[in-house]
Amino acid sequence: MIISIETLKERYPDISDVTQDDLDALEDMIRHYTHNPFQNRAVRSKAYIKGGKIQWVSPYLKVGGTLQITKSDFNDGIYTITAITSEGIAVDKRLYDSELQCLVTLVEYPPAIVRGLLDIILWKDRNSKWNNGENTPVQSETISRHSVTYQSDSTESDIDENFGVPKKYLAFMKLYKKARF
Repeated sequence: MIISIETLKERYPDISDVTQDDLDALEDMIRHYTHNPFQNRAVRSKAYIKGGKIQWVSPYLKVGGTLQITKSDFNDGIYTITAITSEGIAVDKRLYDSELQCLVTLVEYPPAIVRGLLDIILWKDRNSKWNNGENTPVQSETISRHSVTYQSDSTESDIDENFGVPKKYLAFMKLYKKARF
């Protein structure tokens, strides 16, 4: 996961209406948009899945880290580590036991991706509050005949149809785009 909901709420306690599912969806969208899995291939191994746990030990893994499982029968996907014990690595979603080895790789996101995701979340939160009439900044106000113009940081043509934010908030991903074949 790029950032947990707990870390987000700790950094920005005023943020509202954001769930871990929203953050996970944005993570998936960023991975698809950039065609970049953000895998640290130096921390990769083949492993079995038994008892719903990944049978792998690595000093580079920690609770809260992200793993990607590939080349498995049923378990391909992104998982967050919830516990590391002598029995194996427990993750946030159900794993199915497999007789075949799967490929497990550590996923690490650069700080620019974390910052970009936070910018998107903050813009969406601010825009939601503005649309509900809370703290909408006034750009100009005329007293005679009473005319009020509210400030906006984007137009409808500027909004990206996939992410729902102004395109300027997606510029950080250009550095991480990979060619798609």
